[in-house]
Amino acid sequence: MDTIDIGVIGFGVMGRQHLRVLRGIDDFRVVGVCEPDPSTADQATRDNSTLAVVPDIAALVDAGIVAAVVASPTAAHAGQAEYLVERGIHVLVEKPVAANIVEAARLRDVARSHTACLLVGHVERFNPAVRVLKDFLRQGWLGQVLSLSASRVGVGRPAIPSTNVVFDLAIHDVDVVRFLLEDAVRVIGATGGSFPGNLQEDYAHLLLACGQATGAVEANWITPRKRRKLFVTGTDGFAELDYIRQEVRTYRGKTELVGDGADLYQCLSRTADPVSVPVGSSEPLQAELRHFAACIRGEEDPVVVLDEAIDALDCCDQATRMIREARSGR
Repeated sequence: MDTIDIGVIGFGVMGRQHLRVLRGIDDFRVVGVCEPDPSTADQATRDNSTLAVVPDIAALVDAGIVAAVVASPTAAHAGQAEYLVERGIHVLVEKPVAANIVEAARLRDVARSHTACLLVGHVERFNPAVRVLKDFLRQGWLGQVLSLSASRVGVGRPAIPSTNVVFDLAIHDVDVVRFLLEDAVRVIGATGGSFPGNLQEDYAHLLLACGQATGAVEANWITPRKRRKLFVTGTDGFAELDYIRQEVRTYRGKTELVGDGADLYQCLSRTADPVSVPVGSSEPLQAELRHFAACIRGEEDPVVVLDEAIDALDCCDQATRMIREARSGR
C-alpha cells in the first residue's frame, strides 16, 4: 500500500505527541509541521532537523500532503480543518472539534459537501480498556446501567490554557459516556470555578443524563495527583476502569428479596470480590492514527461520527454557561 503523506499543524503538547507516534507508523510519511509562532517553530526545527517546519498551512498543502493532523489551539480547529477539507486533504482534528457550535455546524456542512475524511480526536474511544468495558456492557454483565462517575484530575498545564477544564478534560468523559451507552448525553447541571484571577475554569463538576442512566464528571487542573478513572454501577454489578493503567475490574452483585407481602424489598446485601477483565495494552493515540489511515483508504468507517463530536462540544458549552451563570448570580 502507498504511504500517506501527512502534515502536523501545531507543535504544542498534542502536536508533539502526534509527530512522535506518526513517525512510528508505516502507513504515514511526515512531510512537515506547520507552526506560525516563531519561537515554537524554532524549537520544532531544533527538535526535527530533517523535517520541514513552515509558518502556514498553504505551504504544507503545496508540499503535497494527502492528510493532516490539526493539533493547533482550539480557536483555530474549525477554520483550519475547513480549509484542508475544501482542498481534498483528509483531516484528523483534535478535540474539541471547534471553539463553538456555530463553527462546528459550518464545518459539518463543508465536510458533507466534500469527499475528504474528517475525523475528530476523541482518543479515549481507542483506549483498549474502554473498548473492553463497552463489550462487557453490551453483553449485559452489569444489567441495566444506572450511573457512571468519572474523575479526570491532575495539576495544571504548563501553558496558559486556551480553553477551560470542561473543554480540555471533561469532554473526554462526556464522549465516553455516550460511546459506552450508545445514547445521547444531556447536561442536567454543572458547577465549577477557577483560581482567583484566572479567566478560565480550573475545576468543574458535571451532572449528566444518558438514557436511563445518570453520570457525574469531575475534572480539574488542581489535584496534585493525576487520576483518570471511571466507575459504572448497574443492577447486576459494578465496574471500575483505570484509563492510565488500562485496567478494568468488575464486581458482580447478588439481588436478594427480604420481607414479605407489601413490605417485600429487593436489595443487594453483600459486597463482592473484584474480578479483573483481560485488557490488551496499547497506545490509544497510535490506534487512533492507524484508524485514520484505514479510513483514508476506505477500509474502515470513522469510530467518532462528526455529529457525536459536535454533541460533546454542545454539552461542554452548556456546562460552561451553567457554571458562569451560577457564578454571576443569574
